[in-house]
Amino acid sequence: MGGTHRLAGLALISALGASALVTTTTAAAAAEPAHTYYVSATGNDALAGTSPAAAWRTLRPVNSHALAGDTVLLRGGSTFDGPLDLDHEDSGVTIDSFGTGRARIAARGTAAVMGYDVSAVTVRNLDLVGDVSAYASKGGVSLYNDRPAGQRLRGVTITNVAVNGFKNGVEIGGANPGAGFADVLISHVKATGNRDAGVITYGPAFDASSPTYANADVKVVHTTANRNLGNPADAAHNSGNGIVLGSVDGGSITRSTARGNGSHCTAPEGPAGIWTYDSRGIRIAYNSATGNRTGGTADGDGFDLDQNVSDSSLVHNTSSNNDGAGYLVYAGPASATEHNVVRANTSSGDARNGHWYGGITLAGNVRVVSVIGNTVDTSMSPSHAPALTIKRGVVGAKIKANRLRSARGQRAVVNPSARRG
Repeated sequence: MGGTHRLAGLALISALGASALVTTTTAAAAAEPAHTYYVSATGNDALAGTSPAAAWRTLRPVNSHALAGDTVLLRGGSTFDGPLDLDHEDSGVTIDSFGTGRARIAARGTAAVMGYDVSAVTVRNLDLVGDVSAYASKGGVSLYNDRPAGQRLRGVTITNVAVNGFKNGVEIGGANPGAGFADVLISHVKATGNRDAGVITYGPAFDASSPTYANADVKVVHTTANRNLGNPADAAHNSGNGIVLGSVDGGSITRSTARGNGSHCTAPEGPAGIWTYDSRGIRIAYNSATGNRTGGTADGDGFDLDQNVSDSSLVHNTSSNNDGAGYLVYAGPASATEHNVVRANTSSGDARNGHWYGGITLAGNVRVVSVIGNTVDTSMSPSHAPALTIKRGVVGAKIKANRLRSARGQRAVVNPSARRG
């Protein structure tokens, strides 16, 4: 059952005190006007980098400069060895391409773009490509906040970026409660051929007795996550996800697509195309999830509201031919998922692997959920699964005005008594 994702392998690097970070960045911005720096395969690192004619040749000078408020332009059509490495002295930086086409950053066992305690960062119009080592352990765009609890960094825009060959295509989060990123926009990203996830946000372990969220105001729009297949060597944790919002207070995934993810995941908690965990106030709407798989018996869902998700919704989405549920709402015994809505979605041919899944599935410690006005057809699913499955333990489910069709001889609803709590 799409269990909680924990991003492994990120080093926890000690940061300067928060006041030192703010003072350094503010002073640098006040002392220096904004610059534009250019990088070209025909450039020279000994030059100033301040015009196309005086462009740098590699990313090394970029990494050694404090770039607060500056713009770095990489020549389109050229390839540069990564990483492009940012820290708090680079807050306010924009990374973009210039000339014809898009620039490429090729990671050599590293992230392509690494941001450590950096805020107000924009990454756009780039192709990011990993190698074998990056596929095992690094993010394509990897933004990490190591500041103390409650100190979110604000302002992230990642747009028109293609990223493939990494552990996670885009990964954003922090180590401490309330200390991730806010005002995040991920748009028109193509995350294909990564291992664990196309796009993911994350935070520290969730405390249900005192809920806090690392990230806030995260929007994912017009983003594609395809063929992120998973890690067959990880027998414990889900992998092979499309788009995942973890530890987010207020966010959305809209008009995005997850297709063909997850087939290499054999863990007992499986992957899903588009889902959220440890979050509240998440709207997942007008998306498509098709042909998402699992290499084991768990999940391979289209959409999922998972552990510790509250006040969230799945609305006007399309799900088809996924191994697991088209729409899963799930909470384990030690977590609670409550006050959520599944409305006006369509599911066709989902729950292909059978087991206990239906086209729409409610299971575990789920409290107060509305399933209204959905259209579900599992009649052509190879498993002849029910259109709607409600497992015992679900309390306060409202089921209304759904069109449910299952294979002949199969019940449309399993465990209908559970909805009365």
